[in-house]
Amino acid sequence: MTRARHELIKPGSRGTFHLVTRCVHRSLLLMKGDRRAVLARGLASWLRHMGIDLLGYAIMGNHLHLVVRLRPDLVQGWSEAEVARHALAVLPVRSGPGLEPLRVTSELVERYAGNKTWLKQQRQRLSSPSWLLRLVKQEVARRANAEDEVAGHFWESRFTSVALVDAAAVLACLVYVDLNPLRAGMVRLPEASEFTSIRHRFHRAKHGGNSTRADLNAADAELGRQLLGMRACAPVNEWTSEPETWEINEAAYVDLVEQTGRTVASGKRRSVSAQAPPLIERLGINGHRWHQAMAEGGRMLGSVIGGPEARNAWAAQAGQSWAADKSGLWGKE
Repeated sequence: MTRARHELIKPGSRGTFHLVTRCVHRSLLLMKGDRRAVLARGLASWLRHMGIDLLGYAIMGNHLHLVVRLRPDLVQGWSEAEVARHALAVLPVRSGPGLEPLRVTSELVERYAGNKTWLKQQRQRLSSPSWLLRLVKQEVARRANAEDEVAGHFWESRFTSVALVDAAAVLACLVYVDLNPLRAGMVRLPEASEFTSIRHRFHRAKHGGNSTRADLNAADAELGRQLLGMRACAPVNEWTSEPETWEINEAAYVDLVEQTGRTVASGKRRSVSAQAPPLIERLGINGHRWHQAMAEGGRMLGSVIGGPEARNAWAAQAGQSWAADKSGLWGKE
């Protein structure tokens, strides 16, 4: 049975989530014109004003993958004026016969900073993945429908959200998302894909820092600059509410994606040995299950992904007796 969004993502949660939203009928609507660029630019613009960390992404022809960490703690630390400024940038006030957005001036910020009820609502929205996707999807749908001279739905009404509750789940989901274009046969090398986080991580591993490839689409480069450094992508520990530490830098991550990608591209995942890359072994994931999960679409879904201990803790907090492992990473052979 479908569960309400507020049950899957608790208000004020600092968790890490895999978000997936699809075009209606799963049609390749995003491949037309510059729609993927519009989507990337919108994401980059709104993420700059929200308490949401971007860990990974892949904009495909008919769907979008995001791996995000919610930061309500960051938003709660903003002053009333900061909340008003960010909120007005995300959802501007409109006026006049054409309902044009008003410029965010100091006078406008001051006016809204004094509205306590409005500020409380905006603090919740500014770390909400539902609001992030709502804003981006509305913009893309409006432009696309105008271009095609049609009306109606562009996106499926509901997006998928999957809680990633330990380090192994976060790493597995990031690799899975970055291998999407390779699984779809769009590229022969992961780093050659457009509108994906792996292309940026590959460039950072080779050149260091937060640099961005000069040959990228400008909107893709803009979104890539919002991408969190790999060392900062460790998930929040569910018991201490503090980020875990992991020794994974850009180079180690890119190497893992490339190793896994070679198996996915070869189509030999069923005959691959149980030997996993050392990084995966340290996280307690079986090598055969790792390669199989990375090669097959639809694996990183369900309500939650993580090892048995972390999933049981998540289930207890959600009032459930257990939580299934739909990724297959910890299931039976």
